[in-house]
Amino acid sequence: MINFSVQTKLSKRVLISVLFCFLVLLGVVWWYSPAIDPGADSLSHPAWSPDGKLIAFECIFLSKEDIDYRPPDSYGPLQQARQDICLSNVDGSNFRRITTSRFMYYPTWSPSGNLLAWMNKYDNVVVWDYKTAQSKQYHSSDRSLSGSSYDGLYYLDWSVDEKTIFLQGSGATLNLQTGELSGLPDPENKVLGCCDTWSSDGKYFAAIESPLKIIKDIKLRVYQQQKLIFESSQTAVFGGLLSWSQDNTTLAWVGKPLNWDSDHSLGGDTLFLTYVPTGETVSVPVQFDGPYYVMESPTWVSDDKKIAFASSDRIYWLDIKRSYSPFSITIQKQGFINTEDIFFPDPLTWSPDGQSVAYMTSHRIIKIAAINGNAPFELMPVWDRLLFYK
Repeated sequence: MINFSVQTKLSKRVLISVLFCFLVLLGVVWWYSPAIDPGADSLSHPAWSPDGKLIAFECIFLSKEDIDYRPPDSYGPLQQARQDICLSNVDGSNFRRITTSRFMYYPTWSPSGNLLAWMNKYDNVVVWDYKTAQSKQYHSSDRSLSGSSYDGLYYLDWSVDEKTIFLQGSGATLNLQTGELSGLPDPENKVLGCCDTWSSDGKYFAAIESPLKIIKDIKLRVYQQQKLIFESSQTAVFGGLLSWSQDNTTLAWVGKPLNWDSDHSLGGDTLFLTYVPTGETVSVPVQFDGPYYVMESPTWVSDDKKIAFASSDRIYWLDIKRSYSPFSITIQKQGFINTEDIFFPDPLTWSPDGQSVAYMTSHRIIKIAAINGNAPFELMPVWDRLLFYK
C-alpha cells in the first residue's frame, strides 16, 4: 500500500526546493543583467509623430555599473549622460530602442513623419529614416557650437520643407542639403540674450534680449535677415520658451504687464501674442483656477486653433480665433489638465488633433493626458519598464 502522507511530504519538499532554486537563479540573472533601476531617470522629452500613432522619447538603460557609479546615498541625477532614443505606440506597445550609444537627446519628427532627428553629444545631429531604419550623422567642427554653448538648447525643430533643422534656444541651424551646422553670426553690439527661436519657414528669428542687462529691460525681439523688425514694449521673461504659430505669423511668449513692479510684485506672468508682420501685440485673458505665479512652455496646437501653457502643475489650453486689422483674439473655450507633477519648462507635445498632450514628470516618466478630463496615464509603467528595458 502506498503511503500517501509520505508521498505528499516528498512532493512538497521537491516543490519548495525547485522554487528556491528558481528564485536563486532569478536573483543571479537580475544581479548580472542590465535591468533598469525604476527609481532612476527613465523616460523624458516625448515627441508625437505627425500621424498621431507613435511617440519618440529619450530613454535611459541602467546597468549595475551605472547604479554603482552614482555617489553613495545619492538620489540625484546621474553624473554622466545616459540617454538613448526609443520609440513606441501611443499606448506604450511595440517598444523599440533605436540607439545604444548613449548621450542622445531631443528627438523630433519631420513634418512628413518619415524622418526623426535628435542631438548626439553637443556637436552632432542625427537624422534617422523611419522606413529604412538608416541614419546619417551631421557633425560641426565649429568650436562655438560645442561644450557649454549648447546650454541654451531647448529642442530641435524642422523647417516646413524638411531642408533645415533648427536648434531652438541656441539659434544654430543645420542645412541638410549642404550638411553645414552653423551658429548665429555675432551681432555688432553683443547683448545679454537667450531663447533664440526660428520660425519654421526660416524667415524670422526671435530672441529674448537685454541690451542694458537689467530686469526691466528684458525684451522680446524679432529679426528678419539679421535686421531688428520688432521689440516689445512689455518686459519678457528671461529663459522662457517662444512658440511660433504654424503659419509663422504669430509668436506666443510670456512677459510682464507694463505696470509690473519687479521689486515688489510676485508672479504677474502674462501670455502675449505678437502678430509679427505688423508688430501688434495682445495679452491673452486667461482665467486661472486658483493662484498662479509662473507661466511656462507656451505652445501652439492643432493648426493654430489652440494655444496651451503650463502653470502650477496644470496645463491650460484655450481654443482661440485670431482676427486682423487690427490684430485681436477671441477665446472660444478654455480648460486645464491637472498633471500634479509636470516638469517644465520643457515644450508641451500635443497630438495632431489637439485632444491629448504628452509631458515629462518630475520623476522622469512620460504621461499622456486628454482634455476630456480622463486621468493621465503613464506611457510605460514601472513594471513594463522592468520587463522591456534590457
